[in-house]
Amino acid sequence: MSSRELCIMACVFCRDKQFQKWAGERARAQRMMFIGDVDMRFDDERLAKFFILAEAGVSSRNDLDIDADAAQRFHELVRKPFLEWKEAQRA
Repeated sequence: MSSRELCIMACVFCRDKQFQKWAGERARAQRMMFIGDVDMRFDDERLAKFFILAEAGVSSRNDLDIDADAAQRFHELVRKPFLEWKEAQRA
């Protein structure tokens, strides 16, 4: 992967309405707390970003490209489950 590929992927996910819905449902199911101006009543880019940061254990999406453990968490806890969910929606 390129040096910014995961950060870019995470940013694209955050703007995707399907990802926002999925991440919002997961965040609420896991009872994640409010952070700053993130309102868990809504599915939006801010909540999606918070979800990625919390699941990957990072403070910035940029960290996904420099922290191998965070990258692994992103793949296992965010990317793979989201893509599986998205595929199931098509069935």
